[in-house]
Amino acid sequence: MDKEYHITEEVITALQQIVSPSFVFSDVDVLKQYGSDHTEDLNFPPSVVVKPQTTVEVSEIMKLASEYRIPVVPIEQEPVGSGGLLAVPKGIGLSLERRTALLLLMKKFSDHKTTRRHYRSLAK
Repeated sequence: MDKEYHITEEVITALQQIVSPSFVFSDVDVLKQYGSDHTEDLNFPPSVVVKPQTTVEVSEIMKLASEYRIPVVPIEQEPVGSGGLLAVPKGIGLSLERRTALLLLMKKFSDHKTTRRHYRSLAK
């Protein structure tokens, strides 16, 4: 029989080690911002929101979630309209806001022929 998943302090600590504590959110007010897609007044917040920046961080989060059998749903803080993805109760909300910002910044600099070495320094 499958064991039920839970977001424990151990999981929160592991997530903080992956992306740093400043990018792991479990505050109720923050979670509510990620729990709606503008469909009526419904709100389905995740148990925790994580904001990775690199592909490696996303991969590590997915490995952790797999190990603990915790569902992961990609989410947005401010969805454009209704019909978006909603979080799973007791799950991890994966926000790619930081990764998107990095990619936009990299694109901006690529227009100015910035080197790959400079991209790597921006990602750190």
